[in-house]
Amino acid sequence: MKDADYGTELTCLATIERPQVMDVVVSGDYLFFPGRERLYVADITNPTEPKVVGECPFRGTGRQITVRDGIAYVTARANGVFIFDVRKPDKPELLCHYDCLELATGIEVQGNLMFIAQRQFGVEIVNVADPRNPVYVSKIKTGEAQSVDARGSIIYVGDWGVSKLTTIDISDPYHPKIVSSLPMDGYGDGVCISGDRLYASTGHHSRNMGAWQNEGDPGYGAGHGFEVFSIKNPAEPEFLGRTKFPKFYHRGGYDMWTPVAAGDSMVCCVDTFNGIFLVDVSDPAKPKTVARYNELVAGAAVVDDIIYAACPKVGLKVISAPSLVRRYDPDRGAELAMPVRSQEIPKDHRVYRPGGQIWAADFCGDYALVAAGMKGLRVVDLWPEVREVATVETEGFAVHVSVRGDTVYVSENTSGLSIWQHAGDGRLEPQARFMPENKAAVRQCLTYAKGTRAIVQADNEFLILDVSDSTQPRQIGRYFDSIVYGDQMSHGDVEDRYACAWSHVHGVRWLDLAKSGKEIDTGINLNDRYQIFAGIAARGDHFLCLQPGGYRIVKPLDTDYNAQPLRQYSRYFEGKPTVVGNALLVASRVGSAVAIVDISDVEQPKLLREFPTAGNPGMVSVRNGALIIPDAYNGLLIYDDFVKNLDLGVDAKALLGE
Repeated sequence: MKDADYGTELTCLATIERPQVMDVVVSGDYLFFPGRERLYVADITNPTEPKVVGECPFRGTGRQITVRDGIAYVTARANGVFIFDVRKPDKPELLCHYDCLELATGIEVQGNLMFIAQRQFGVEIVNVADPRNPVYVSKIKTGEAQSVDARGSIIYVGDWGVSKLTTIDISDPYHPKIVSSLPMDGYGDGVCISGDRLYASTGHHSRNMGAWQNEGDPGYGAGHGFEVFSIKNPAEPEFLGRTKFPKFYHRGGYDMWTPVAAGDSMVCCVDTFNGIFLVDVSDPAKPKTVARYNELVAGAAVVDDIIYAACPKVGLKVISAPSLVRRYDPDRGAELAMPVRSQEIPKDHRVYRPGGQIWAADFCGDYALVAAGMKGLRVVDLWPEVREVATVETEGFAVHVSVRGDTVYVSENTSGLSIWQHAGDGRLEPQARFMPENKAAVRQCLTYAKGTRAIVQADNEFLILDVSDSTQPRQIGRYFDSIVYGDQMSHGDVEDRYACAWSHVHGVRWLDLAKSGKEIDTGINLNDRYQIFAGIAARGDHFLCLQPGGYRIVKPLDTDYNAQPLRQYSRYFEGKPTVVGNALLVASRVGSAVAIVDISDVEQPKLLREFPTAGNPGMVSVRNGALIIPDAYNGLLIYDDFVKNLDLGVDAKALLGE
């Protein structure tokens, strides 16, 4: 199609220059838009000349925003969700920073419930009756949740790579259920409720035009468009029609597509690099594009005759659309009443729940050091009963903890890396703090080379530190990767020097920690791509590289990953590994499950047990014969004498190498 086929070319009236503006929303006479480390509020009494009247700092870059009853909710991917009081627009106040399960991407609020689209982890449901103290309610796994909208007891999700519109019944918020899943032609993203219809924006590749994997294929880049569904039966959407936007595929860091209702029969569609399209839906079976604005746009809001466009490279643009768009306030339906939650008492394990999300646990002697997200770092004695010994109030979320001897490394997300010394009896004394130069959020720190080196995951970089003197951590190298979701470095090293890190874009890169500076990054790749939810663990002179159903055995600096045979122990189980003696313990955080594998014969692994958890398990450990599982908001799980009590059918000493 030619540009003329998309109707009138819209014009820009004004620009408010602010960095990295990703989304915008209108509430009352005010405009709210997050940018890099700031929430901005603008007065739109004169809609063509918005004036910024207030701002509030936060740590991160906003992705999506919604405002309900004077409270603004902003997602910031790995930095979680920020909640602001905006009832005084000139003095917005940060109320809370919420620690969510994965990458906070989409956001919507219905009554007292907040819904967070968590990409691979699905949708997280949070009670925000008290916005200063949000309380985790539940989660539900979907294909790859990107955005969410809500009405009454139903929420709708744009599911990314699976190209689906997913419908979820939340009448019991503690036990949400998927009730419908409809295919869409392109990758799923933004969804929008309007009257008895639901609008969905799609992008990337078409699933209906034939092959799409390679450039030149008929479906390549042809997924960009807009689809209309009837929700007269809310639980069973019915496809009505679609229209297409220009073919486009570019991994330039911006790939979000969002519809915004702009009147009874008009929808404003954001298509990032393709810009904005106005689609007339008077005939829902044949939606028609009537106008376009060609600019990189990530989000939009609408009032009468005006579109406000969030343009990441420029700021907020005011676009004229006379007689085309009207302000539209959707009907949210009846608010849900929260039932009383019943707590089930587990029969085969004990649980420690400090209230925050349990990301990780490690040990100083028999003291468990528990990274509990918003609740900081907890020092806990687990035997004979759970007894909390101390609380360390971290500056940021405690999202990971690792111990080497008496030195404790705590990853504090937006507040960097803190280093502590165990002074005995569970007392921790501060030693140092490391903050990346670009203030990137620190998600994980593991030590190598007999404790003299540490690798820190900070956003999409791996920073190598000299921690031979832990009171003065010093950066000696860095390895940049394109997309890092978390826990993507090897657990342990070989020869006290070789470790690795990876992304699903660039594969596994070997790191030589005996070197310094740029030489640490060897430039040698084990492979071109690696699963983001798999993991790698050192064992003796080799590494076990997990993939769905098993692992491959490799040596440091190998480059022929696919040439190694797959040692299979299950059909498809995939996760992050811990090796304890002859036991391989695999935790699937995204799949909510744990597997226990006997690797006494590493060439012929044997699956002993695979079981689900109610949360999202992180790296598993063993202490005093107990299996210790950090299970996110489900708590820290303690399976005492697990070899016997889980009926694994093997000798505990032989399995654990005792």
